Amino acid sequence: MLSVCDAGKLLSETRARKPDYLAFLALGLFAGLRPEECIGPKGVSWNQIHLDRALLTVSPAASKIQRRRVVHLRPTAVAWLAEAHKRGSRLPLTAISKRRFVRWMRSVLGWDSWAPDILRHTAASHLLAALGDVGKVATELGNSPRILREHYLELVSEEESAKFWNLMP
Repeated sequence: MLSVCDAGKLLSETRARKPDYLAFLALGLFAGLRPEECIGPKGVSWNQIHLDRALLTVSPAASKIQRRRVVHLRPTAVAWLAEAHKRGSRLPLTAISKRRFVRWMRSVLGWDSWAPDILRHTAASHLLAALGDVGKVATELGNSPRILREHYLELVSEEESAKFWNLMP
């Protein structure tokens, strides 16, 4: 899981140096999308994101579990996605561009490796801390409540989560 400091650094550096990838970063970090859900011809595109209603629809074709999923975007996600849209950020990404971006994020943080779902894991932990509703978070992430309880429950404090959700552009 990313620390609040690391998340803030990635957001800032991406906005300044790699704005094409800002939407991908925001969707993983604040909406909990799986990286695969943002890649390829079936990946999430801008026409599935409704900033005016703070909603995102993941199509069955993009979803790991092949079921449609509606994600209610928190204000932080809306703000970063609006910034990404303004800057012409691409969606969906190609698999190659995603790999390049992950390599770049590792270099920004000085990391040797990258957990494949680290953005999603960060989102899940902070969503649970902020909302306190395992069932709701599980539905929005397309996961089971059991998995969320086992892996993400109470990994971050309410105070740390408040700082995370205040990472505004």
